[in-house]
Amino acid sequence: MSTGSRSRIDWIALTAALISFCALVVSVITLMRDAEDRRLSVRPIPDIAYFHRIKDFGIDLRNHGLGPMLVSEVAFVQPDGTVTARLFPKSHFSATGPLATVFDPVFMVRIDTVSTIAAGEEINLARYDYKAQQTRNFAACLEELATGIVIRVRYTDIYGSAFMPFTYEIPSGTQTC
Repeated sequence: MSTGSRSRIDWIALTAALISFCALVVSVITLMRDAEDRRLSVRPIPDIAYFHRIKDFGIDLRNHGLGPMLVSEVAFVQPDGTVTARLFPKSHFSATGPLATVFDPVFMVRIDTVSTIAAGEEINLARYDYKAQQTRNFAACLEELATGIVIRVRYTDIYGSAFMPFTYEIPSGTQTC
């Protein structure tokens, strides 16, 4: 073999190696972008649905994202700064508490453990239904007591990525108790 043909083979080999290396770099970049796109495509998006009507009062946690939301904590930060696991602490329902004489709730919900909320679904954080014989607008009383409470939700996605806690402050209403 002549040196001219050996030189040509070396250039072909070098060019092939360079093209292979470039293809490898492009493949790695594509895989990294695909992984990020997969993570973003299943990102949960929390939202609070807050309502107070004449017959009921409630707070729901919704997931508007495309992937499941793994809820690790729901906390209610009271206006005085205390953090509780319930919208209204048990002391509110004691004989001398502000909710003792206002109404008798049929049920109340809270999250005790990790909960999963599928994409497009919701769970009840607090729900108060009133007895049919009650005629007063008890939702107004709850609205007044709930004003200023901040709901804090800690959550992750299915990949375990933790997000900044989602917070929602219950607005002041127009009704009075």
